[in-house]
Amino acid sequence: MKYAVRNAKVIAAALGLAAIAAAPALAQQGLDEPFQKPFKESRAGKTVAYVPVAMNFDLTEGWYAGMKKELEPYGVKFEIRDPNWNTNAGAQAVTSLISEKPAVMVIHNPDVQTYAKLLQRAENEGIYVIQINMGSAYRSSAFVGANWIEIGEKDTEAVVKACQGKSNKIAVVQGALSAAASAYTLKGVENVLARHPEIKVVSSQAADWDAAKAKAITQTVLKQNPDLCGIVGFWDGMDIGTAKLPVGERGGIAHHLLDVWDVTRTASVAEYQALAVETVEEIMFRGKVPVLVGGSMLYVQSLIDAWLFPPTDPAVREKYEQRLAEIGVDALHAELAEVDPAAARIIEDKDPRRTVRALEVIELTGKPFKASQPPKNAPPRWGTRILGLRTQADWLNPRIELRTRLMFEQGLVDETRSLIRDGLVRDSTAGRAIGYAQVLALLDGELTEDEAVEQTITGTRRYVRRQRSWFNRDPRTVWLDAAGADVVGAALDSLA
Repeated sequence: MKYAVRNAKVIAAALGLAAIAAAPALAQQGLDEPFQKPFKESRAGKTVAYVPVAMNFDLTEGWYAGMKKELEPYGVKFEIRDPNWNTNAGAQAVTSLISEKPAVMVIHNPDVQTYAKLLQRAENEGIYVIQINMGSAYRSSAFVGANWIEIGEKDTEAVVKACQGKSNKIAVVQGALSAAASAYTLKGVENVLARHPEIKVVSSQAADWDAAKAKAITQTVLKQNPDLCGIVGFWDGMDIGTAKLPVGERGGIAHHLLDVWDVTRTASVAEYQALAVETVEEIMFRGKVPVLVGGSMLYVQSLIDAWLFPPTDPAVREKYEQRLAEIGVDALHAELAEVDPAAARIIEDKDPRRTVRALEVIELTGKPFKASQPPKNAPPRWGTRILGLRTQADWLNPRIELRTRLMFEQGLVDETRSLIRDGLVRDSTAGRAIGYAQVLALLDGELTEDEAVEQTITGTRRYVRRQRSWFNRDPRTVWLDAAGADVVGAALDSLA
């Protein structure tokens, strides 16, 4: 973090904050520092007002909690004025505060200009103004926040490195053109690009912090530039919970169909199939070899076996969704088991969406659900070679536990909070995903964090067993020992 301090008044304030920080430690030792008494008395009754861009996401909630914790024990009144992403409401809040004359205003600017003159007016009225995270055009008493230029430089350096030996074409997906964080990050991008004239920026557009807009921009750019080697993005989404590989760890290999659906979208196998087929055939057209990685057996088979999906009928679907609402997923799954035991065995008993879909298909076709699925012994599409990693539970289970605990340590809870702002709810495809489902229950007060971690571990192990059973039924799979000394070598040997 970088700190900018402009005058002696702020230095005095900083010394005061140091005294605040030291006081609890002295008190714990039973010591009473006599010089602190007048300081404490001078703070009692003062007001600090906080104006974020909006509350209810991890960044601003964390700032609020930290300031409240430090200020209130000293008799400082801490107020919050939440504009909820409305810049006009934010400007009105700042204007109102100027007339109320708090001792300090802590301001999170939505952009460079909106509050600038108001903040200058506030300081002219004797109010200290501390800007956080994103500064305005007016340089107030203090700024506390990230060095956005440095962040832009590091992001771009990683992309430049990943582009070595490739097309050298990159795209930039910005935040909001008027936001200081975007402006300074873009400056960092430009600094690095000035040192690398071989890099060509084919697109630089603002997504306005909107995931759907960022997705649309990215899709268009990729269609126009299929040989794109990197993208500098100013915001992100479901990275931790999906274990998405960071750009710097991809070895310069282009990854496709990441971040293509918003958290509000219902996952569709048919839609995924269409996107994946288009992507695979585009890669093959360029003379490259596509590598399909991960995914459940349902999605894998839909792609390599060219599934033709059974019909759907909104009225029939609604009937079973109503039945689901009336009796719950467990009872509905039991009804599926009565009419199609084979389907019930391959569909998890806690999966309402697939249970409803299976009953819909059975009613519409008059056949068992599995009858709509192609056999697993036909030649796969494109002559695909199928490799699977097999191992023992005593080797895999500790790794599942380690990965889960790392996800929580790396910020899964905070990431989920930010996704809630983007529309994530429990009754959705993303909201039911292992890890996110447990964190949502944690945030709703139904689980402790330890319980959320343990349920995520248990859910992942259960999912592994179910997928292992499904993949084992495919005789085309060449199995490799995941715990072997040279897994890559074994994979290459199997393809020779």
